[in-house]
Amino acid sequence: MDKLVLLPGPVMVHEDVLLRSAKQVMNHRSEEFEEILSECIELAKYLFQTDGNVAVITGSGTAGMEAAIYSLVEPDEPVVSVVNGKFGARFADIAERRGADVHRVEFEWGEAADPKAVDEALSETGASVVTVVQSETSTTVLNPVKEIADVCKDHDAYLVVDAVSSLGGVEFRMDEWGVDVCVTGSQKVLGCPPGLALVAVSDEALERMKEVEAGSYYLDLVKYFEYLEEDPMQTPYTPAVNAFYALHEALKKLKEEGLESRWERYKRLQEVVREGIRAMGLDLFVEDDSIASPTVTGVVYPEGVDDREFRGRILRDKYDVVVAGGQDHLAGKIFRIGHMGDVKLRDMITAVTCVGMGMLELGVDVDVGAAVERMAEVVAGS
Repeated sequence: MDKLVLLPGPVMVHEDVLLRSAKQVMNHRSEEFEEILSECIELAKYLFQTDGNVAVITGSGTAGMEAAIYSLVEPDEPVVSVVNGKFGARFADIAERRGADVHRVEFEWGEAADPKAVDEALSETGASVVTVVQSETSTTVLNPVKEIADVCKDHDAYLVVDAVSSLGGVEFRMDEWGVDVCVTGSQKVLGCPPGLALVAVSDEALERMKEVEAGSYYLDLVKYFEYLEEDPMQTPYTPAVNAFYALHEALKKLKEEGLESRWERYKRLQEVVREGIRAMGLDLFVEDDSIASPTVTGVVYPEGVDDREFRGRILRDKYDVVVAGGQDHLAGKIFRIGHMGDVKLRDMITAVTCVGMGMLELGVDVDVGAAVERMAEVVAGS
């Protein structure tokens, strides 16, 4: 039996997207591939809400993060990195590997970033680049990117955003907010197999990149944009052709649904999960709805519940539901339910119900009936 995969990436992939990726490989220097590449770029601009520049890199979201830093930042340059989880720390680590003078603005895991702290850090350091994660997957927190972008404008600093687990499922308006660089991945909200990173760059940030000696050969974003100006439009290196087929199909589906509609759909999925978990009697890792990510929900383990037994023997093996554990110091303390990709309300209801049944099996006093009743109320009111 197929598993219900509710990870914060990779995610369930729509059958149309899977079938599209099964098409025979084509010449990546052909006019036929140029048409696919060109449409992917235009559809991605809609995704990012930008009239600027978009490149697609064969690699994971981390490749996109590294491309952004190694193309924009010079060694010894001061960089402010917002860190309130594993991926904020990853951005800081990448900048340090580049040789930047990184100033980490740290918050407790489970708390959202405070724009005032970013403002203070910029005043103290004079940094011209800020990094932040919109949806911090490790903690299920949504950071206030728009407000941080406003702070960056006041300091003439470039804002680089990791929207790997949020773009397409959470409101994000690159040009309107004034974000300079944004990175996402194919295997999250877009509902594609892993393998591609999308990077959007403002005209101003691209001009700066042209002045910087890139620290990477393969991940030099300027090179990608130069090849997009070729006739036919190309990628500088051999792309994962079949992954582009999948991306093309997924982006068309997103455009058909409409960004605002998808944002609202993800909020409904989030509400069903969070209200169901609450009604059952379990604790959410992020209790404040205003800072909770619409794409992934963290649940605190009751005392005595073993992570491997619960997620493995019970959820995965008995109920065919796959969820993620906690990361770093949260390992064994929380589990995370992803609600992105090709998932529906019924999948969220199934997952929460199975969580409750699994907890009962382990002797935890939860009220599955109350959870089902509450989820039904949410669905009826949506």
